[in-house]
Amino acid sequence: MWSSGHYREAVSAPARAVNAFTQTKVDRRDVSETNLSRRFSPWMRPRRASRGCG
Repeated sequence: MWSSGHYREAVSAPARAVNAFTQTKVDRRDVSETNLSRRFSPWMRPRRASRGCG
């Protein structure tokens, strides 16, 4: 798809596949993509604010 110039589809198709895989893995079809990532992906969880040096 990328080589034929269908850039949007080339990016969105794998994103939809990852979303579908994650929904299946956690058995949650009722959660949107963003909320799914926030709830079930450790790298997307909010971090505590760190204190600056000094």
